Amino acid sequence: MTATATGFGEDQWEELALEVLGELGWKHLAGAAIAPGSGERQSWDELVIPSRLLEAMRSLNPTVPAQYLQQALAEITSPKSTDAITENHRLHGYLVDGFRGVSYVDNDGAEVTPRSPAGGTAPARWG
Repeated sequence: MTATATGFGEDQWEELALEVLGELGWKHLAGAAIAPGSGERQSWDELVIPSRLLEAMRSLNPTVPAQYLQQALAEITSPKSTDAITENHRLHGYLVDGFRGVSYVDNDGAEVTPRSPAGGTAPARWG
C-alpha cells in the first residue's frame, strides 16, 4: 500500500469508492465475474458490456421500442474517434446530457426523441 498526500492508500480509496457507489445502488462484482470467458465479454478490450448497457437502457426507457434501444446501443458503443480523450468526452456527454441520436414515430404518430432528464424534460433516458 502506498500512501498518498492525504494519507490514504490505493486500497483505502478503492474501498471508499465502492462504499459510495454501493450507497448509490451500484453492485460490486469481482473481475472474474465479468472477465473474458465468463459470458460477459470476449476480451478485456471491450470496455462496455453491451448486454448490461442494453439492460440498463431498457429499465430506464421501458416505453422505447426494442429496435430503437438496439440502434442507440450501436451508436453509443461505436467509437467516433481514435483519440481516447475525445471518446471519453463524447461518452461523458451522453452520461451527463443524455443521448439524442435516435428518433422514432410512436403509436400515436408523434415523433419521439428520447433523452436524459438531466438535459431537459423528456421522460426517457439512454443510460
